Amino acid sequence: MIWATWWAWGAVALGLAILEVLMPTQIFLGFAIGAAFVGGVFAFDWPLASFMAGSLPWTLVVFRRILADRVVGVAAILPVAYGQREGLGKRY
Repeated sequence: MIWATWWAWGAVALGLAILEVLMPTQIFLGFAIGAAFVGGVFAFDWPLASFMAGSLPWTLVVFRRILADRVVGVAAILPVAYGQREGLGKRY
């Protein structure tokens, strides 16, 4: 059950973070945050960890939920981070 080990999720998170630096598309950042969260759940043995360790689908459901929250959250702040201001874009 490799999906229930914290270091596997940590390695995936690190790999995705490196991929984000090499190809800055902002999608890998959300995946890396989600993988790091799931790895943290397993590393610190939170109550959710015993539930997730028994089933790969439930682990992926938690990963997807964290991923969806983080990708939407990161996408909402990225235009401000890159210096774009409201009202300066083209309106069609």
